[in-house]
Amino acid sequence: MGLIAKKGEKKGIAVIFNIVNPSDKYTLETDDFETACIVAIFLGNGMYSLEQLDGDLEMQFFFGDPSGWFQEVFGNSFEVSVKRCLTEKQTKLIEALDSVLIGDRKMYYEGLALIDNEEKRKEWRMKWHDRNRSSMNDIGGRAWAIAEKLRRKLKPEEGEDQ
Repeated sequence: MGLIAKKGEKKGIAVIFNIVNPSDKYTLETDDFETACIVAIFLGNGMYSLEQLDGDLEMQFFFGDPSGWFQEVFGNSFEVSVKRCLTEKQTKLIEALDSVLIGDRKMYYEGLALIDNEEKRKEWRMKWHDRNRSSMNDIGGRAWAIAEKLRRKLKPEEGEDQ
């Protein structure tokens, strides 16, 4: 089949995954393996894989259809997982997309902790991203744009009751 994974799902504890891609080193953080897999597939159009940094969870596709792998690991089709992430897990999906980061996460968060102004924090993220990115393939920018688009869809239209 060419698809590799360890069965099981870690929930409740944030896990850091390496997004395996031919460009810069990116990671993402989430407590939901299914969501992490969907993020990697969205960002790489099915061409990126995932490796848990401090564990054995991984998703590797070798130009294959993810349906069989999703059925084996999550007990449902790829399409069902996407739908679940876009509806039931939308907040987790947005958080995972927002967590996509290039470079050393520890150093990034040490710098971020020194900033208490939200606009300055956003500025720090962009400067960090630009200084560490060497590829024209802007995986982080793409992740954040998808997160923002999903966030806008979550907001009720002005004038609607909540």
